[in-house]
Amino acid sequence: MSASLSQRQGERIATWIVVTILIAINLIAGSLVGSVFHHSPAQHLIWALYAGTVLGFAIAQLNLIAIWSALAPGRLLVRLPWSMILLMLMWYALIVGNRAVSRSFSRTEAVQLGLVLVYGWLAAMAPFWIARLVFKWRLQRGGDEEAREQFSIRQLLLGMLILSFVLALGRAVLPAGNELFVSMESEIYLILPILTFANMIIVAPSLWVAFWDFERLIVAVAVWLIHCGVVTAIELGVFAATLGPGMDLEAILVFIALNYAQFFSVFCTMLALRAIGYGFLRGAQQSPAGGSPFEQAVIPETVERSVDHLFAGVDARDVEAGGSDLPLANGE
Repeated sequence: MSASLSQRQGERIATWIVVTILIAINLIAGSLVGSVFHHSPAQHLIWALYAGTVLGFAIAQLNLIAIWSALAPGRLLVRLPWSMILLMLMWYALIVGNRAVSRSFSRTEAVQLGLVLVYGWLAAMAPFWIARLVFKWRLQRGGDEEAREQFSIRQLLLGMLILSFVLALGRAVLPAGNELFVSMESEIYLILPILTFANMIIVAPSLWVAFWDFERLIVAVAVWLIHCGVVTAIELGVFAATLGPGMDLEAILVFIALNYAQFFSVFCTMLALRAIGYGFLRGAQQSPAGGSPFEQAVIPETVERSVDHLFAGVDARDVEAGGSDLPLANGE
């Protein structure tokens, strides 16, 4: 009993350490974005790689918030508020970073950043909600008991306390002034959909790659590095065709670094979650007999088995019925 209790305490400590590091990376990446747009580089090529890496890590944080909103264990009413708090903290980090390098940064620009963040969050969630609702993929740690925990009074009070702190922080972070005229540049309506589509193709599959068995992980990463390069080349071609062939070497390097930074940030984060016990499972969900229709029993299927049965042509019903002899990652 004591060994089990100490193991749970160790898992909780490891979880808090990982969560703290991820939130710190989120805030640091957001605060560095301002230096990309308000800096005159001396070394153009080095600056291009720096700018792409910073933007890639910042966009990846938005993807991670979207992944957690759609695929994390637990109830939606619990996941969504925490995700929105993380989104607000990222918005504050972006504002602080921009105000640190530009005194002319206005409240209107801050609101524009917030609108772009909300758009990116909603757009990034779309493929992951499809993966959860249609194909039954979700992140899970341990048994289903954790996902069915009731929303306790302690969690409610903690959430209200953090929300109050975040809202109060906004008064200190937002630029002073009452002017507010939100007007986006016309190019942004063309650039955002292209970036969103390329982001979905690059980032979403990295979630599956991170949970492959380790024997095939290196091969999967190598294939995905080539995939990122191909998608980046197509993305650059689309931009050249729509915005004109005015892209120089620095702009090309920015897009290359941006896409690879997105992939590695999401990929490494998923590996960290995997290390503390999370799995990425697919299951046929059924309401338990006599239970609430909102509480679902899950028949899990690992990423490895799903990929194996896809390439082997095995019918999914045979897998769920236990008729397939394909091995799981743990050798069962």
